[in-house]
Amino acid sequence: MQAVHDAIALIIGNAHHHQIETSLLRTQFDISPISQDLALQLAEHGLHDDRLAAILSRYAVVEGDSARSARLYRAAVNAGAAGLTSRLADALARTADCTTAAALADKLLSSPDSAERAAAVRIAASIASHDGNTAQAAELFGWLGPHPDAVAGSAAAIVLAATGDLAAARDALRIKDSSPPTMAARASRGLAEGLLLTMDQPYPIAMAKLGQALAAQQSVTEAMPDSPAALVALAAIHGGDPVRARSVIGRAVRAGGDAVFRSRHLLLSAWIKMQDGQLPSAAADVAAAGTELHRRDALWAAALHIAIARRTGDTGVLHKQWSTAMEVLAEYSIDLFALLPLAELWVAATRIRQVDQLEYPVNEAFALLDSLGSPPVWSNSLHWAGVHAGILASSPDSVAPHGQALAAAAAHSGLAQILSGAGRTWLRVLADQVDADEVTVAARSLSRVGLTSDATRLAGQAALQASDARVSGAMLQLARDLKLGTGCEEVIGLEPAAGPSAAPRQPPAGTPLSDREREVAELLLLGMPYRDIGSRLFISAKTVEHHVARIRRRLGAESRSEMLSMLRAMLTPPD
Repeated sequence: MQAVHDAIALIIGNAHHHQIETSLLRTQFDISPISQDLALQLAEHGLHDDRLAAILSRYAVVEGDSARSARLYRAAVNAGAAGLTSRLADALARTADCTTAAALADKLLSSPDSAERAAAVRIAASIASHDGNTAQAAELFGWLGPHPDAVAGSAAAIVLAATGDLAAARDALRIKDSSPPTMAARASRGLAEGLLLTMDQPYPIAMAKLGQALAAQQSVTEAMPDSPAALVALAAIHGGDPVRARSVIGRAVRAGGDAVFRSRHLLLSAWIKMQDGQLPSAAADVAAAGTELHRRDALWAAALHIAIARRTGDTGVLHKQWSTAMEVLAEYSIDLFALLPLAELWVAATRIRQVDQLEYPVNEAFALLDSLGSPPVWSNSLHWAGVHAGILASSPDSVAPHGQALAAAAAHSGLAQILSGAGRTWLRVLADQVDADEVTVAARSLSRVGLTSDATRLAGQAALQASDARVSGAMLQLARDLKLGTGCEEVIGLEPAAGPSAAPRQPPAGTPLSDREREVAELLLLGMPYRDIGSRLFISAKTVEHHVARIRRRLGAESRSEMLSMLRAMLTPPD
């Protein structure tokens, strides 16, 4: 259509063509309201008209799709509209065109209009947060100071809380907004208030407030540091509420929403599944998020690759992804919302003996939590990682402070109570003191709070350490039961890229595994590394490696992940 337009303009001359379109516009105004498509075409053809600009502005305000809204605002500006730069920057930020949006916001930072300056700070700070630089975002809000704009104040509170300045975050919400109490203002304020409640109130109270804000999230059309769904899901994951986390992020993935948060939502979905032991489905969500990621999403993606590799015992991928993760982390400003990937990297660092690379960011994270008063909702996950890191390092002295912190928080946090008990059980298991009932309670409790992957590893470790064959068998069965309870492996809300969906590849008929290969396969599916499988079966790790290679050849699997999928199909009993 544009090519036809350009050809006609060339034939009849630009001046005459402009006269025709101006006449068409006037005639259309006289006959009936001008349609959105026609208004867009005329403006994008270069027509400059105040009435056309006003109409495009009105269309942009009510447009639900952020990409279309950005196009309408740009057309309105081109048609002569004034004072729309901040709205255009908002729309562009939501479409993930952060470079253009940031450039527009920078120009508005020197605007004499205080409302424009506040909008510019909010947009620039939101983009900085998306790019893993909440420290810069906090500086921007510090420069602006408290401002009577509900959305800007809420964004400021979220950023300032994320960087550990709780007093400033609360101050940002104390300024009363003289503007009408719109749904967007109420939703953004409720989100910020709910986040602040997680600092000193029980999780259910904070989640009730966050849930109310989430119900009105569709009304928020301004750029924000994070999406309502992401913030609520993060709080739910940290709070040991996997049902709520899955529900919230599942709806967000299915809805699509603003382009700037699509990868964010997929990666959070992957994280929930990874912790729950649904590794193939988690890997599919990570792949769906793509590779062209802003820094915040890149950190989560790198941590997920490492988490999945660690849980499947794939040390090759673990080492390969480590350098990528360290490169992203080196440029990242640690904040409250990066604690989960940081915790995973900490445990992985201990596994591959690179813990010195994590010393500074981990200390920075604990200092951040200290500045917030060490709220259990946010600190439990990092202390749980500390327990794991200490266990992997065979350092009881390293485990002690994190176990003590969880025990101290247990009086006010159900999750801390579960983690504290599970940590003690794990240490007793490693000391060859396996109590089947105690391990069962601890493992099922971990699974209930969304940590099924850890639960199966605890049960598998208990099976390895138990001296009684019956107890060992019971622990292996517990691990199998927990894995079977993780549910569906389907990727939520994703369409196939092209063509008919491929059915999962089945193992070839007539090639049953030997008894020894079956034993190796079962332990492999529990996430045990070769060394532990060898100890359990009284063979060397090298022999385990040879068994795995033979299993892969027998099945005709082209990759390790395909082999594991085929083994699950073979060894998982039908419902």
